[in-house]
Amino acid sequence: SVDVLLHSEIIHVQTNTGRLSSRNPNIQNWSSGGIKKCCISRWGDKGSIVEIDACQLEIICQAYLTQDERLRVEVSKGTDFHCLRLAAKSGESYETVYHLCKVEKDPGWIHQRKKVKEFSFQRSYGAGSKAISASTGMTEEDVKALIVAEDNLFPGVKLYNEANIDEINRSKKLIIKNGETIM
Repeated sequence: SVDVLLHSEIIHVQTNTGRLSSRNPNIQNWSSGGIKKCCISRWGDKGSIVEIDACQLEIICQAYLTQDERLRVEVSKGTDFHCLRLAAKSGESYETVYHLCKVEKDPGWIHQRKKVKEFSFQRSYGAGSKAISASTGMTEEDVKALIVAEDNLFPGVKLYNEANIDEINRSKKLIIKNGETIM
């Protein structure tokens, strides 16, 4: 047994998406239960190690902001949105995809769900098809198919995003600093 005190750095400003990240070590990417398996509290039996995951927080916020009725219903039901998006893309039923990913744990379907999960987070933060394709290794055609499937599933989200883009374009101001146009 080796006693090492971990002081991971929590970074508030480094990701392109605005999410928190960590390093030295990056404890955010440890598998579920990973911290508890290899770490103990410095206070021994009187202390505890806690892992918290705000499950699908981006999607819950999106449902609240957009008021998309289907999205709100699916959040209330506890739907796995990565399986739902994969079902929409693949043409399989949600129940089939959920079973393949979560019950049978089929490696091929798990891999596809992982790619859809990466897509989901990037879409939540406004990434487009080219950026998502470049960072996930998915073809741009696959990414565009997921976008179409998502727009069909949740039309209120698409309308909300379009309204925000219109408002940004309408209200933006040209800024000139030291004779150089910034925006």
